Amino acid sequence: MATKEVSEIHSESCAILEKLYVAKGSPADLDPAFLQEYFGLLQEHLSLEPESVEPEPRAPHTTNARLSQQDRGLIEVVIPSKNEKFLVKSALVAATISGTSQRFGSDRGRGTYVMSSVQGIPNITITTGSAVVAFVGVPRTVQAESGVGEWVSA
Repeated sequence: MATKEVSEIHSESCAILEKLYVAKGSPADLDPAFLQEYFGLLQEHLSLEPESVEPEPRAPHTTNARLSQQDRGLIEVVIPSKNEKFLVKSALVAATISGTSQRFGSDRGRGTYVMSSVQGIPNITITTGSAVVAFVGVPRTVQAESGVGEWVSA
């Protein structure tokens, strides 16, 4: 897992998301069953291990991605139930995208991210060491970007 770059992992997760989204008839809402299937496919196809230190249940978490401008400029990805956030940069918050994330692996600290839209669904991939956090937001288009950030306590 550690040999893949974040852009390669993100490209693969986008392809998995698009294929599943189209196969399910392009649903207006991404329900819990869709999200469970998506994260399961990520784990299977990318050979990812679930987070070992995460307390039960090891499941996707409600997550918010905050943007500095309408539809662009990622500031942070916040996982309230885990009291942590991936901080990219400081700026005024203009938009928040609600969604769901799943962590594979346990590494924290400094990492890299890629953000794009797949069929109008925000998709963010964060890698830190051998860990991957995959975020899927409620449908809306975001501008593609990539960069670095760091996991900190929320």
